[in-house]
Amino acid sequence: FNAHKQLKQLASIPPPGQNYVAVYLHLQPERTTCPEGSIFNTPWIGIQLLRSLIPEDVHIYVREHPATYRYSYNVKVRPKNFYAKFNSLLNVNIADIAQDSYEFLDSSLFCVSVTGTIAFEAVARGKVCVYMGDASYSGCPGTYHIEELIKDPGLLDQILMKEGVPSDDELYTYLEREMTRSYGRPPESESFTDYNLYQNNWIRALIKLISLETSSNNDDKN
Repeated sequence: FNAHKQLKQLASIPPPGQNYVAVYLHLQPERTTCPEGSIFNTPWIGIQLLRSLIPEDVHIYVREHPATYRYSYNVKVRPKNFYAKFNSLLNVNIADIAQDSYEFLDSSLFCVSVTGTIAFEAVARGKVCVYMGDASYSGCPGTYHIEELIKDPGLLDQILMKEGVPSDDELYTYLEREMTRSYGRPPESESFTDYNLYQNNWIRALIKLISLETSSNNDDKN
């Protein structure tokens, strides 16, 4: 109750025109952060690193995963003053989870996650995503591991200039390759033509769905 109260007290919505980075926290404990997040299983480490990399006048908004309070709160992953600690850093704010998730994403410079699927949602909507862990979508156009930003400061400048967003065709090619690798080729009893047509329609429909400018709140997909 006290943790949720602090979250509500500190929460704010970025004002129009403000330059900010959208950080999406994970539901924890979960495999996507431990072990796949490595040291970034602890969000504090990732936010501190991010704050040291991006210009001071660019704000960081940290958005809690709504399911944290929808199921069972875990004091081990959200201890006392968890949100106040973030808020104490220069130009780091706590995002309001009542704001539409895609609205929050679309108005940002780029988004950040440890390994969350918000990364693909971001690139499908014209935003770059920086991830911190061992993400399954490593290699997806428009996504960059935070180590790449550390090694190449020029890359961050490009991202801040909203460069590096993939086209729908680039996303299609990536998804087609991943689907083929995951599910293989169709069995002999099925038509290869029908399979390819199904795959083609499914991929393009997925990209179109995610990239819609207006959509219902999708908070569970942080």
